[in-house]
Amino acid sequence: MFEETRARCPPSADLLSNLAHALDQAGRPADGLPPARQAVVLAPPGTPSQWRARFVEARLLATLGRNEDALAAFEGLADSPLPPAERRALKAELARLNDRLDRPQAAFAAAMDMNRLAAAQAPRQIDPRAFIERVARMAAWATPARLAEPPPTPKNDPTGDDLTGDDLTGDDLPDPILLVGYPGAGTTLLDTLLGAHPGVRTGGGVSPLGDLCQVVCRLIGGAELYPAGLDSLPPTAWAGLRRALWADAEQRLGPLISPQTGAPRRLLDRRPFNIIDLPFAARLFPGAPVLVALRDPRDLLLCNLMRDAPPSDATATAWRLDTCAEACCKVMRPFLAQRDHLNLDLLVYRHEDLIAQPATTLGRVLAHLGLPASPGMADAPAQAPSDPTIGRWRAYRAVLAPALPELTRLAGELGYPAD
Repeated sequence: MFEETRARCPPSADLLSNLAHALDQAGRPADGLPPARQAVVLAPPGTPSQWRARFVEARLLATLGRNEDALAAFEGLADSPLPPAERRALKAELARLNDRLDRPQAAFAAAMDMNRLAAAQAPRQIDPRAFIERVARMAAWATPARLAEPPPTPKNDPTGDDLTGDDLTGDDLPDPILLVGYPGAGTTLLDTLLGAHPGVRTGGGVSPLGDLCQVVCRLIGGAELYPAGLDSLPPTAWAGLRRALWADAEQRLGPLISPQTGAPRRLLDRRPFNIIDLPFAARLFPGAPVLVALRDPRDLLLCNLMRDAPPSDATATAWRLDTCAEACCKVMRPFLAQRDHLNLDLLVYRHEDLIAQPATTLGRVLAHLGLPASPGMADAPAQAPSDPTIGRWRAYRAVLAPALPELTRLAGELGYPAD
């Protein structure tokens, strides 16, 4: 479309920048470089049009692997009067390129600048402490005794009229497959690999369970009453919540039917932070299959500090080294305490194993889910890329030093070596 418009209209810096960006997104960065450079020449100096053209040109150079040239181009923008959002994006690119070029001090400094800008630009209601307090409330509520209680759901009656039983539901609703883990643990990769199976429907970032947690918070009177307010829900409410999850899934994802076979597909609900809400999931879908991604927490720390994520209470914990480390520990340690008591069918796997031994690890996952090998997944192990960020924390040891003692203890608890 941009190329057709370009042929009909006089040259415009903004049009050429848009064309270059579109070509980059289409996997044609080499074709995008000439219009980007033409846009830089056409744009009046010092204007937003020129800043954007230079930014697009620098990104194309990075996509083409010309990291030194890209870094120089981005550094050339550092003194420009960029708007706050563009300056944050610039810092993110500087962090990424310096990391690629094995310059950890410069990469970390740029990432911390990016995070400070993110904090300054975030909506006022964003509060990382609110997330940490939410995690603490769930950890305090989900005691072994409470996790051992029978699911408070009506038996043999999906309408909720028969309250004679309080064990497993008798409705015919299937269990979703939950894929969880701390952000940065590689859940997206496994989601992509399983998405090649004709019997699995991935959510593509949609998490019906995550959405339902928000509904429950409103139902019990507010997020600050979650999860303690779950104890007040009657069995009929739990039956309704099960139906609501599947209604939401079908509304947002469409019918869960395989276009190849016409058979029903199983829903894979991927949301890393649902690891916090596994005690809720165990009451809602007792015995449901859950895939838990682990990764060395020191790599998780670095990954989250270097990531320019959309602002939320949860992602805001990564704006500072201390809160990022605290959040990781406060999420993962309760899971370790709960895992043997949760009424869920758990499989814990390591991201490092999925990268090093994709066929073996994927085979374990399929066997756990009771899914047969599929011709559509024959090439799936080859899709597992190498991951240069595994063990990357060691290059950043000096700047991560204040957080490393506690995260090294957590690494040991998760079965990782001390160094």
